[in-house]
Amino acid sequence: MGNYFGNKKHTTVIFAIKKINEELKKDDQFKSFLDILMEKIKKAKK
Repeated sequence: MGNYFGNKKHTTVIFAIKKINEELKKDDQFKSFLDILMEKIKKAKK
């Protein structure tokens, strides 16, 4: 995944995942945004 996003190291990817999970716990608006984004991605895959 890191290679896909500009040759980033695996630690950068892990850090980003942790930050997103923290935001999901405390920000309902961010969670809603991410839910909508995930639905759009799922629909695009079909």
